[in-house]
Amino acid sequence: MKKILICLFATLLTVTGYSQSRIANVAPCASDKLFEKSIKENPGILYQLEELEKQYKKETDKLKQRRSGPQMITIPVVFYVVSPGSTDVSNIPDSQINAQLATLNSYFAPLNIQFCVATKVGNNTSLPLAAGTSLPVPNSGIVRVYKPSIAVHNISTASQQALIGNSVHYQISAEKFLRIWIVKDIQENNVSTGILGYSPVPLTSSVLDGVVIKYNVVGGASNCTNCLTNYNQGKTLVHEVGHYLNLFHTFHQGCLGSGATCGDEGDKVCDTPQSNNPIANCNAIVNSCPENPDNDDLTNFMGYAYDPCKTGFTPGQGIRMNAVINSFRPMLVSVDNLVDVGACSGNLVSSAITATAYQVCVNNPITFSSPYNDTNIHGYSWDFGDPGNPGNTAATPSAAHTYPSAVNSPYTVTLTVTRLSDGVTSTSTRKVFVTACQGIVNSQGTWIVAGSNRLSFSSGIPVFDQFYPLNIPMYYNSSVQNDNSGNLLFYTNKTDVFNSNYTAINTGGTTIANDSWGGRSGSTMIVPKPNNPNKYYLFSNTIKTPSQTFDNSHGFRFSEIQVNSGAAVMNSIRQPIMDASVSSFFEVQQGALYNGEGITAVKRRASLTDEAYWIITCLRGVNGKPYVVVFLFGNGGTITYQSHFESPLNYSNNLLTIKAAPNGNKLFMFNAGYSANAYIMDFNKVTGVVSDAKVVTYNITGGLNEGASFSPDSNLLYFTEAQRNVSQINVNAMNPGQTKVMVVQESYPGVMSQMQLGPDGKIYISGPYSEYLKVIHNPNNLCTQTNYNNCNYYYFGPKVTNPGAAIGFALPNNIDAQQSTAYTNNNTSISSYITGCNTYKFFPDYYGSSFSWDFGDPASGSNNTSTASNPTHTFTVGTNPQYTFTVSLKNSSGTVIAQKQIIINNPVYTITGSTLACTSSENNSTNNYINISDGDSVVWSITGGGVGGILGNNLPNVQVNWTTLPGTLTATVTTKSGCTKTVSVTINQLCCQENIVLNAVESGTNTVYNANNSVTTETNYTLNSGVTTTLKSGVTIALKPNTHIKKGSAFLAILETCEGNQLVNKSAAMVEVIEQPRKNENYSRELHDESTAEEGINEAARNVITMYPNPSNNMVTISSTSDTIKRLSIVSIDGKEVLNQITDGTSYQLNVSNFSRGIYIVSIETEQGEIISKKLIKN
Repeated sequence: MKKILICLFATLLTVTGYSQSRIANVAPCASDKLFEKSIKENPGILYQLEELEKQYKKETDKLKQRRSGPQMITIPVVFYVVSPGSTDVSNIPDSQINAQLATLNSYFAPLNIQFCVATKVGNNTSLPLAAGTSLPVPNSGIVRVYKPSIAVHNISTASQQALIGNSVHYQISAEKFLRIWIVKDIQENNVSTGILGYSPVPLTSSVLDGVVIKYNVVGGASNCTNCLTNYNQGKTLVHEVGHYLNLFHTFHQGCLGSGATCGDEGDKVCDTPQSNNPIANCNAIVNSCPENPDNDDLTNFMGYAYDPCKTGFTPGQGIRMNAVINSFRPMLVSVDNLVDVGACSGNLVSSAITATAYQVCVNNPITFSSPYNDTNIHGYSWDFGDPGNPGNTAATPSAAHTYPSAVNSPYTVTLTVTRLSDGVTSTSTRKVFVTACQGIVNSQGTWIVAGSNRLSFSSGIPVFDQFYPLNIPMYYNSSVQNDNSGNLLFYTNKTDVFNSNYTAINTGGTTIANDSWGGRSGSTMIVPKPNNPNKYYLFSNTIKTPSQTFDNSHGFRFSEIQVNSGAAVMNSIRQPIMDASVSSFFEVQQGALYNGEGITAVKRRASLTDEAYWIITCLRGVNGKPYVVVFLFGNGGTITYQSHFESPLNYSNNLLTIKAAPNGNKLFMFNAGYSANAYIMDFNKVTGVVSDAKVVTYNITGGLNEGASFSPDSNLLYFTEAQRNVSQINVNAMNPGQTKVMVVQESYPGVMSQMQLGPDGKIYISGPYSEYLKVIHNPNNLCTQTNYNNCNYYYFGPKVTNPGAAIGFALPNNIDAQQSTAYTNNNTSISSYITGCNTYKFFPDYYGSSFSWDFGDPASGSNNTSTASNPTHTFTVGTNPQYTFTVSLKNSSGTVIAQKQIIINNPVYTITGSTLACTSSENNSTNNYINISDGDSVVWSITGGGVGGILGNNLPNVQVNWTTLPGTLTATVTTKSGCTKTVSVTINQLCCQENIVLNAVESGTNTVYNANNSVTTETNYTLNSGVTTTLKSGVTIALKPNTHIKKGSAFLAILETCEGNQLVNKSAAMVEVIEQPRKNENYSRELHDESTAEEGINEAARNVITMYPNPSNNMVTISSTSDTIKRLSIVSIDGKEVLNQITDGTSYQLNVSNFSRGIYIVSIETEQGEIISKKLIKN
C-alpha cells in the first residue's frame, strides 16, 4: 500500500448538498474516521489487504489469460427489511425489492455475475429465521423485521452487532450469503447525515459483512415511487455491491494511480480515469487530474454522480470483481453452496456433506446429510469409512452412523450423488474424528471465545452453548477462570470482568486495561492467588496508544477477584506492580512498571506447601531496550522481581504475546504485529531465569502472526503466519527454526487467528469468517515435508450454535504450564534438546529444589554428574556408528526418580563417483556424491589441484571442472546435531591418445589400451597364451588380418569414451581363443560405436540404441534403429528414481532441463525384451 486507504473500512454514500466539486458540509466518504479508528484497533488491516491484493492480482492474471472469458457466477442473496412496524413507510413491498434485484442483474450481467435469492439452508424447505422475524412470502428471500431499536442504524460496531443479532439466524452466515439490510435510516452518533448505504470492504470488519442501505434508494427505475429524486433507479445498491466485491470509489486516493502504478494506487483499476473529487452533476466535463489526459468518468457506478448519470462498470472493474470472488468469496459462489441455499441451482448436482458434528465420542451417533431430500430425482451412495461395521453403507438422502471404536480415527465419509435422469454424478468426502471420551473436570473445562461464544469440554468433546448472550463483546482478548470442576466463575475481555451470570462486576465500569489497540491474547491472564483458594489475580500489561494519555489502566497491574459460593466480586482493581529494586531500571508510569505486553505464567511448586507462579512479561528499560522480565507471585500475593533477559524481539506496538510450554521449560515470544521473527527461549522453572533465545523466521510477512501453542508433550510448537498458514517446528532441535514444516495454508476468507491448547490435548484455532474453530487433533505428532499433516489439522472443529454469533479472534489465555494440566500421574520425566555436537541440555519435568544427575557417560570423568537444575553435558563419542547413554536423575537419597535414553548416531560418510579426469580434454570434469542425511549440510573444497569452476558447492552432488591435476576433493559435513566431519577423495589425471596402433607381440600380462578415437591391431600383433589384454576406444576397434590371438589368451574389446572423460560403456565383445586358427583364418574384425557407424561382420541387423547429445542441459534424443522402445526409467546416482515412463515408438524426446546437475543411469527396455543401460550427464 503506497498510502493509507482513505475509504476502506466502510464505504458510504451521502446525499446532502452535492456540488460540482466536493459535497458541501458532508465528507463525500464519511468512513475516513471509521477507517482510522479501525487501523488503531487493528493495524493489521493494511497488511491483510496488501496480502489480499496479491491474491487478487494472481486471479486477475488468470482471468486475463482466459480466451472464453469468465463463466457466469451466481451470488445468493437474502434481504432483511428492518422497519419500526408493518405500516411504516420503510417497510417497502416485495415488488420494490424484486425490481431492485432485477436492476442488480441487469447491470452485473455484462460482467458474468448474477444474483439469486436464497430459499433455504440444507434440507430445510425455507430459510431459518431469527426470533421476532418473518418470511411472509415463501421462497422470496425477503425477511421482515419489525424492531424499532434497530430500524435506525448507527455506523458503529455495537449497532452492527445489534443489527445482526436481532435479525439474522446464525445459519445465514456471511460466507454463504450476501446479506442486505434495508433500514429506515443510517446515522452517525445518532445524527442523520444523509448516508444512503455502506458495505465494508473485505477483511475490514470482523462484525458485519454485507450491505446496509436506506429504504428510499431501493428499487428499480419504474418501481421506486418513494425513492429520493436523484436516487430512484436502484443504482445505490449497485454501487454498494461494488464495494462488497472490493471496488473503490473512482476518486479513491485522488490523482494517484497513473501509468505503471494504476494497479497499486488510486482505485487499483487501470481503465478508470483518475479523479480527484466526487462529482454529482451529469453534465459536468471536468478533468480534476490535469496531469492525465482523460476527463473524469461521471458514468461509472463507483462515482458519486446521480443515478441518471451512471451507466456501468469498466472491463477492468469487472475483472477485479471476478478476481475478488475467486480469491476471497469462493465458497459463496460454489456449486455446493448454491445447492445448499437453493439459489438458481435447479441444473446443478452437489454431494456436499453436512454432519451434526465432526468430533464425536465413541458410540455416539452422527447424522450425515446430503443436499437433497428426494429419492426420485437423485440416488445416494454413502460409505462411512468403517468397513468392519455392518452399517457402513447407506442409500438414503440422510443417514446416521455410530462409530464403536476410535482405533481407526479419523474416518473418511464418502458420498456420491447421482442425478437419475442423466446419470450426472458428484462425489465428496469429509473426515470424522472419534474419541474414547472421558469427562473433562478441571479448571480449564469452560472457555469464552470471540465473538460471544461459550465452549464447554465437560463431555470430553467441546460443544458451544447456543444460549450465551450476544451483548458481551469479545474481540481480541479473553481470560477465563473456572473452578476445579470446570464451572465458570468469571472472565474478562480486558475491558470488563464478568461473573458467571455474564454481568460486569468491575466497579463503576472502570476499564481493566485501557488499550484501544484492541490488544491480543497476551495482554491479560488470570492466576490463582497462591494458598488462597478463593482469590485470583487478573494480571494486565498494556501500552497506551498515541492518542491516549497515561492513566492507571496502563502498565503492569493486577486486579483481585474473590469468589464466594460461586459469586465473583472485585476486591481491588488496577493495582500497580512495582519492585523498588528495579524501579530505576525499568520505565515507570502512574506508579506501575510500564512499556510492554505479553503475560504468561509457569506454576512453581518446590514443596507441598510452597505454591507459587512465575509471572513472565515484557517491559522496557530506561535505556530504551526491551526485556523479558520474570516475577515470583508467591504466598500472600507477594509479587517480587526475579530476573530479566534482554529481548531479541524489539516491539513498537502493543501486540506482544508470550507462550509457555506445558512442561515449563520453553517460552515462545512473538509479536502479532507483522514481525518477521519470533524467538524460542529456555526457561529454568527452578531459578526463574530466561536464556538461550533462538530465532524462528516467518515465511509470510504482511499479516498478523497472532497464534501459537506448544504441543501437550512440549516437544513441538505450532504458530500461524499472516493469518493463513499453520506451521510446526521441533523445539528440541539444535536450530528449531530450520525444522519448520507448513501444516496447512488456508485461502481467504479462512483466517487463522489465535491458538490455544485445550484440556482434551488438542489445539484449537480461532478466526473470523467461519462458523467453526479449526482443530489440530494430534499435536504431539511430528510432521514432515512428505507427511505435512501428520498432526491431523482439520478445518471443521466445534461449530457455533448460538444464533447470531460467529467465530472471532479471541481464545482464552490459559496457564498451560501448571502441574494439574501439564502432567499425568505426577510425571517426573526428563526433557532435553541438542545444543551442539553430542551436547544436550536437560530439564527436570517437575518442580524440585535439589538435583543429582548421572549422564551415563563414565568416560567423561567428573563431568558425568551434575547438581544443576538445567545442566548441559557433552557425551563421549568415538568411532562406532551409534552410542546409547542412559541419563538418570536421582533424589537426595540417591534413588533414581527419572531416566531418559540418549541415542547418538555417528554416521560414516563416503564420497562416490569420479576419480579420474583429463585436463586437456573438453570433458575435464568429475561428478561426485556424498551420502548425507536429511538435516545435514555439506560444503565442498579443493586442495592441490586447479579448478575452473564448481557446480553444487553446497549440495550432495558436486561437479568440478579441473584445470590441473592431481587434486583433493574434500566434503565438510555438518550434521543436524552440530557435529562436523570431513572426508576426501583424490582426483588423478588420465588422458587418452587419439589413435593407437598395435603391431608387435604383447609383452604385458594384463594390459589396457585407451584411445579417444580408434585402436587398430596390424600384422604380427600377437597375444600369447596366458596374456590378457583390454582394448578401449571411443569410436572403433579394428583387428586387421594377421592379428594372432593364441590359445589360452584373453582379449576384451570395449567401445567407450576414454576413462578420463567418464562416459558409459557403449559396446563390448569378449574373445577367448580356445585353439590356434589356421593361417588363412587369421582374426579380422571391426567393432564400431553405434552412434558413428554400423556394426561389423554379422551385426548389420543388430538393434542400436543411441542417446544424444550427452552431456546435455536441455533435450536429449533416445532412439532405436529397429526395435520399439517400451519403457524408460531414469535413476540418479544416489538411487532416486526420477522418471518411469511407458513409451511406444522408436524415438523419445527427453527434457532434462529440470534435472539437477549430475549423473543419471538411463534404462531402456525394448519390445523384444532387451534392456540397455546408459549413463547420462546433466550439465
